[in-house]
Order: sequence, then C-alpha cells, then structure tokens
Amino acid sequence: MSGWKLCTWKVVFISRSGSSWRNSDEEEGNIMKRAKLLLVGLALIVVLTLGFACNSAAVDTPQTGGTNNLDGLGDLTSAEFAAFMSSFSPSIGQWSGNQQAGISVTGLGKVTIEPDLALLNLGVETRAETVSEARAEAALAMAGIIEALKEREIADKDTQTNFFNISPEYTYQEIVEEGRRYNKQVLTGYRVTNTVTAKLRDLDTVGETIDEVVKAGGDASRIQSIRFTIENSSAAQVQAREKAVMNALAKADQFAALTGVARGNLLFITESGGGVPVVKDFTRMEAATLVVSDSTPISAGELEVQVSVQMVFDIGSP
Repeated sequence: MSGWKLCTWKVVFISRSGSSWRNSDEEEGNIMKRAKLLLVGLALIVVLTLGFACNSAAVDTPQTGGTNNLDGLGDLTSAEFAAFMSSFSPSIGQWSGNQQAGISVTGLGKVTIEPDLALLNLGVETRAETVSEARAEAALAMAGIIEALKEREIADKDTQTNFFNISPEYTYQEIVEEGRRYNKQVLTGYRVTNTVTAKLRDLDTVGETIDEVVKAGGDASRIQSIRFTIENSSAAQVQAREKAVMNALAKADQFAALTGVARGNLLFITESGGGVPVVKDFTRMEAATLVVSDSTPISAGELEVQVSVQMVFDIGSP
C-alpha cells in the first residue's frame, strides 16, 4: 500500500505542477489549457508505467456529481477533456490492413464481348543431317509463309518472330563391346524451328489464311496455337468495373439487413482481375491435319471481361 501511495503522490505532483502557470490574461489561459492537456497525457503514461511497477491491478477513482475528480484540471471543460482522450484510441470500425472491422465484401462484374483480333502462332520445323541443310530448308519454308501472309494484307508490324532454335538430334544404339551391352548416344542430325505470331484483324478469313500459309510452307508448316482477344478492352473493363461495384454494394446492404445494422461509409476498396481471357486456344496442328477439308473451320466465339473488387464499409446504426 505504501508503494501505491508513492505512485499516486508522483502523479498528483506532476498534475499540480502546472498550477503556477495560471494567469488572468485570456491568451495565457488558452496556453494553460493546452499545457494541462499535455500534463494529463503525461500523467496517464506515468500511471500506466507505475501501476505495473507497483503490481496494482486496478484503482477506483471516486467521482462527485458525475464529474471527473482530477486535481489540477482547473477550468478545463469536459468536452475538451473528452476530445483530448479520444486522440489516444482509434475510432470503432476504423479499417487497417491487419484489423477486420466493418462489412467486408467482394463484388464481381462480367461483360461479354466479341473478339476483334486473332493471334496466330505458326512456323516451320525441319530436320537434316547438317545444320546448313536444316536451316536452308526452314528458311525456304518460312519465306513462303511470310509471303502468304503479305498476300492476305497482313502488315509487317503485325508479324513478329517469337522463337528460333537450332538443336542437335540424337538416337540411342545398342553397342556390344568385350561382351558388354550398353546404349550409346549417336548424333543423327539437326532440327531447326522458327515460329512467328501474326495478328489477323479480319476474323472471317482466319481459316482461309491458315490454309494458305500451310500450303506455302509445305510439310514443314506448323500451327502452334490460335488465340482470340480484343485489341482495346478499356470500355469493357469500365462496364465490368461498374457491375462489380454494384454487386459489392448489394452484398453489403444484404449483410447489413440480415444483421440488423446499416452500411456505413466506405473505408477501403481495391480491384483485382480485369484481364481479357482467351476463348479459343487450338493446340499444335501439323499440315497433314489441316488439309483434310477444303477450308479449315475456325470459330472466334465470345470473350468475357471480368473485374473483381473488394470493399469494406463502416458499420452504422440502423
């Protein structure tokens, strides 16, 4: 008990030490109030620190007439004291990255559009006993494909080489030496691969374009994939974003109604997603597969632009 009295005496001493600052002047009175606020804050820190040191669990402070009985506060009003004390703790419902408070929802918005661009990944692949022979055959086949693309009025800027490779090819032969059998790696030749990506803007002629480039490249032709997309998805993303926000608002209102509260102010919002997915992606096809019919059937289909948003709202009174 004596230890606690010592702690209390120190707090009161600090609080009262500002009494000598009083002055009848109004300006000095305002300064005095601010000084007292600072002293109260320091006193609170001292109470917490000395309270632990004195092993005291709780302290009952007597009150008279519903007012704070704190010596040294003088003419400090209750409103000023409450405003000062509120600065020491966050508001209820305040959102932070590691604090789950409020109504948190995720909204999803989808917009269906028609593609206006086909990305054709095609190329050639040749094999020969020497590098020069394999490269020459690949160059001849690729030249035919590029010429066929130009005849389809595909601009040079819409054709881009994305892969070129020369690699040796091996096989394994069984060898018998001194009564022992083992497999030996034997060089059989070289393989040359050259692929390009062409942007086709006329989707109605994609099948015809494939037929012509395959014919121009001969048996060395390879179609790696066909992808459909939209060149500018900004307008679709705006629509999808609006739908995502409206979806999130509807969810938040539903949660509030079910739990007997009201949706408060928006505290946090972030967006994820928003890319344009590929509706078709044909796997690798060789020339023999493509020339079965008179014309290769290709369908562009539709694209779906999707945007997801996360929103957090404060909890209000109904």
